[in-house]
Parts: sequence; C-alpha cells; structure tokens
Amino acid sequence: MKRDEDQLKSLKQGLERTKQQLAAFESRFGMTTADMKSRLGSGQMEETLETIDWCLEFEALHLLEEQYSQAV
Repeated sequence: MKRDEDQLKSLKQGLERTKQQLAAFESRFGMTTADMKSRLGSGQMEETLETIDWCLEFEALHLLEEQYSQAV
C-alpha cells in the first residue's frame, strides 16, 4: 500500500513539474502548446532545440497522465 501511495505522489509531482515547464514555454513564446504544435506542423514555426524540448514536455505530460489514471 505504501508503495502505491509513493507512486501516486511521485506521479503527481511529475505532472505538476511538467505543467509548470509547459507554462514556462507558453509564457516565453507567447502562445499555447496547441498553437506551437500547429505552427510547427504547418511550417509556420521553425523547429529548434527549445521547440523540441517543448514537444517532449508535452509528450511527457500525456505519459504521466496515462500512468496516473492507471494507478488510481
């Protein structure tokens, strides 16, 4: 039981950190993550190390959300 509680706590912390990182990217670039992904996809925005990191954070959020929903 303790292990499950520790796993949930860890997942919650990971979700919070990832959301904070996404918010920082959105603030820095002045657009939402959805807008960034759309612009990258349409070629309106250049792929850089920062946008790659941003995309990876977005993917991490989805993975953490999936793991959390399976754990509860």
